[in-house]
Amino acid sequence: MRNHVLPHFGTRQLGSITPTDVQGFVAPPEETSLAASTIRQAYLLIASVFSSAVESDLIARTPCHGIRLPLR
Repeated sequence: MRNHVLPHFGTRQLGSITPTDVQGFVAPPEETSLAASTIRQAYLLIASVFSSAVESDLIARTPCHGIRLPLR
């Protein structure tokens, strides 16, 4: 979270993050210095955070639906 998610999303409120923002976060490894497995693990972490936020009625829906993750 501290190394990958927070530097990307900063102090933005959960409700302001869009699916486009999340898709940009999981950019192909060629566009970042991260391995695909690291990107997938970070995505799973933020998807869990957004899911919990929906269950807690903090946001209406998660922006993590339909996100295409890098294959390698």
